[in-house]
Amino acid sequence: MQRDGLAEIVDRLERLEAASRRWRVLALSALSVVSLLLLTAAASSQVADELRTRQVVIVSADGSMRAILDATGLYLLGAEGRVRGRFVHFGTHGWIDLADEDGKPRMRLNVYPKLVTPSPSMVFYDSHSKERVKLALEQGAPSLTLLDSAEVPRSVLGYAILEAPRTGVKEQHPESLLLLLGNDGRPIWKAP
Repeated sequence: MQRDGLAEIVDRLERLEAASRRWRVLALSALSVVSLLLLTAAASSQVADELRTRQVVIVSADGSMRAILDATGLYLLGAEGRVRGRFVHFGTHGWIDLADEDGKPRMRLNVYPKLVTPSPSMVFYDSHSKERVKLALEQGAPSLTLLDSAEVPRSVLGYAILEAPRTGVKEQHPESLLLLLGNDGRPIWKAP
């Protein structure tokens, strides 16, 4: 019986040693995988030289869209989801718009290319999206134009190109111009 007991102990010891070898192989394999993952993560933590995508959408903590960047521009959205600001480059010119809480444009900064020199301008809109005030550089000369609710110019301070009432010929006026226009858009007073 002691012989059977001894054989049983030897058999049990051999099974424990086999199990121990399996655990060592498993632990060594797990350590190798973890090491490989750490090395891969360390190698990929370098900054990429380039990111290519068609669109980037930025969301708030609640998941609502707050900004969109794509090939045409950057669009900033208010909490209500309407575009409140945008920077756009389209073709040969670009502009920046700011809108009210209803999404209606209230101010625009433009840069239109001209043959000789770019023409930047700042335009203010009323609550009906009508152009009411325009500050511009035309051919390098400044002008300030006030418009009525029908978007008809009513006064100009600075450079202007005006059509002569009798001849229809366009005339350039200097930066020192102060001009008041009637309902029909024709000058009713000017200096100099």
